[in-house]
Amino acid sequence: MKQDSYQTQIRALSAQVQSLSNQLDQTSQELSLVYRTSSAARITRQPREFFRQICLNLLGVLDVRAVGVVAAGESMLYGNLRIPATKLTRLANDLLDRFQQSSEPIVLQDLADAPSRWMLPHVHQLLAVPLRREDRFFGCMFAIDKPRDRFDAADSKLLSSIADQSAVFLENSLLLSDMKSLALGLVHSLTSAVDAKDSYTRGHSERVAHLAEVIARALGMDEESVQRIYLAGLLHDVGKIGISEFVLQKPGKLTSEEFEQMKTHPRIGHRILCDIPQVADILPGVLHHHEHFDGRGYPDQLQGKDIPLMARILSLADAFDAMTSDRTYREKLTAAQALEQIRECSGSQFDPEIVDRLGSIGLADTETLKAA
Repeated sequence: MKQDSYQTQIRALSAQVQSLSNQLDQTSQELSLVYRTSSAARITRQPREFFRQICLNLLGVLDVRAVGVVAAGESMLYGNLRIPATKLTRLANDLLDRFQQSSEPIVLQDLADAPSRWMLPHVHQLLAVPLRREDRFFGCMFAIDKPRDRFDAADSKLLSSIADQSAVFLENSLLLSDMKSLALGLVHSLTSAVDAKDSYTRGHSERVAHLAEVIARALGMDEESVQRIYLAGLLHDVGKIGISEFVLQKPGKLTSEEFEQMKTHPRIGHRILCDIPQVADILPGVLHHHEHFDGRGYPDQLQGKDIPLMARILSLADAFDAMTSDRTYREKLTAAQALEQIRECSGSQFDPEIVDRLGSIGLADTETLKAA
């Protein structure tokens, strides 16, 4: 009898140990998920990319068929469940309406007994929580169908915790977007100020920025670098604000003294921008976009690969736009004629590798850029 009692106690203790082990494993997974969510919330990350990773992580931890998000004007669903687009849209709208009224999690264990039974046969269980940050409502997150169990308070708490972190990410993302819009507006104001002084080159900076962006993509640069080169294109001539209008608008050839004054605009632009930390990485492009590959440019007579790549790209884009724009003292060249002249200056004024890659872009792209 005692032996039977001992065996019963051992089995009970073993079951408790196994239960504790399972709970510890689940807690470990949940803590790992919270940490990964925090790590994924980089401010430069796009919301769709962020939520894709978060939803894929949640699938395994919650052990559900699908996890979805409604935010930023779109619905995203991840997992091995396919819901018709019309029903997914209806579900998104229904959840948004409910969370506009209440912040409490929605837990539906059996949709056959719920007003939302129209989601059958695609969805049988649903757990949803709002994406809310103080008084700001961004959308919601939801989990669908837990085949081996029912949604419980731990599931609701975990999804709410992830949603809270996601709401912070969304708020920061919107703030960053607003700051970028403000910064870009200030950049355009600066380029407009240059245009106002030099009517002959109105729109030049915008066109150089677009062409530099195309060249950078053709060189295989990553998207962030492409966008920084675009910004450098917008600001490359900002130093002309410090050049006299007489020199900028002179219809004929500049005298040597006037040309020396014109050559100061890269340094002036550098000085204007050097106290703005957010554009520190584009300063080399602004300062050196008139350097020549053979070392005969200005302001520092840099040569070859000593010239920053950004500046080498801007140099070519700047020259192309200048050659294909009208001036009072000459007619503009066609894109084909300008490209031919650029090829003739390959290795002297321009980086040969960039010139070769420009040929792969095609005339259609450059003509389209000029038209824009």
